Amino acid sequence: MEKNMKSTLFTLITFCSINICAISQTNKVNPDHTNYYKPVSVDLKPVKVDFSDAVSKIEYAKFKLKLTNTGTDYILYKPQESAFTIEGANYLPQDKKAVLVEPLDNTSRTIDAKGNGSNMHAADFTFNIDGLYKVIPTSTVNAPNFLLPPSVNQFSAGDFTVEMVNISKKTQETAVKFKVTYTGEGMGIVDPKKLSTKIESGQLFANEKRDKTSVLGKGESETFIALFHIEGRIADMQFANMEIVWNDTFKHAELKKIDGTAVTLTLDPGLTAGKNK
Repeated sequence: MEKNMKSTLFTLITFCSINICAISQTNKVNPDHTNYYKPVSVDLKPVKVDFSDAVSKIEYAKFKLKLTNTGTDYILYKPQESAFTIEGANYLPQDKKAVLVEPLDNTSRTIDAKGNGSNMHAADFTFNIDGLYKVIPTSTVNAPNFLLPPSVNQFSAGDFTVEMVNISKKTQETAVKFKVTYTGEGMGIVDPKKLSTKIESGQLFANEKRDKTSVLGKGESETFIALFHIEGRIADMQFANMEIVWNDTFKHAELKKIDGTAVTLTLDPGLTAGKNK
């Protein structure tokens, strides 16, 4: 009887070992395997958020984030205030640069996170989207006209410090590159599309370089270009005395938080199977 019990026990241990090994083999993830997820959208008025092209592997998870601004205020998104939640662990996005969306416009950005040794290959995961803000202008900063050719290379206007980086003056084209730094405690809006140039006759010409608006926090900087073309019969810009009129290029602003939400990205089994053939 004792011999039979030992034999039965041995058989049971062997059976369990085989099954544990089989389970381990089943749960082992092929490092080349990629999970693909279904697109999903959420409306966080006044911004609509679309998630697409989401994938995950052992080392990382990523997706394309599209932000559509349906309102009349600028929208600022700070990716570092969001987080991936995968298998109970949180991961911050790699992208640290804020995203600005102009009124009634949209922009896209790839958002990704790395596992740093943890397995991010999951059947589904959650993205906790936070860090969305309305940018509310509070006042316009009056900046002194900037002479071309310049008498100084740098000036301050309110909480903005503006430095001329380089200049090119030709007969029918003038291009000036500036660097602006915000030194205030709030936020600063820089919209180069608002500036113009004035020639000695008093005529004004708009900036032809359509650099996008920037929103800067304390100590942050951005560069932009002022570009003008004037016919030679009107003025020879190589020798003309000109000045840049800033209009309302520089503004103070404050941020108003938009409530975030948790969005679940769910595995697309058909797409995943097809892509991994």
